Amino acid sequence: MRYLITILLFGGVGFGQDATVTFYSTGSMGKALLHAEVTMGAYYKRPFFGFLFDGEKRLGLLQPGRFMTLHLPGGPHTFSPASAWSVKHPSKKVLLPLTLEQGKQYFVQLTQTTKGFMPFQHVTQVDCETARQEASGTEPIKAKRVENGVRETLESAAYFPNCK
Repeated sequence: MRYLITILLFGGVGFGQDATVTFYSTGSMGKALLHAEVTMGAYYKRPFFGFLFDGEKRLGLLQPGRFMTLHLPGGPHTFSPASAWSVKHPSKKVLLPLTLEQGKQYFVQLTQTTKGFMPFQHVTQVDCETARQEASGTEPIKAKRVENGVRETLESAAYFPNCK
């Protein structure tokens, strides 16, 4: 009995001790592709469609109009996007280093800009109010789009998180 109490008190790592990070991409890929044809390769902003990494660890495939909220341990993290077509390596140029604090909430916006037909990914930390305005209407990521070793940290929520 004494061992069970020790495990429950000191061994359990729950979501309450982790930082909460919500990643999102707004918009619609169909509209972005239509816009690309109309502008014939001019510089424009479009939704992000690609993989998200924490260091070398792939977190999942984020599609336009989707969000995912993960419970991650406190400490230093480096988030980076990668094209949906380069599934093995995160960007070495586009990095968002964050030191996560336990119990705090973070929001990360993923976008792309295109010049000609070359996409450039962007990853930016934003405040909660900005994220809620931009991500209204987004839907949660499908669990199958989240990497196997990451799914247990995924918050199953039907709606974009509220500000704490």
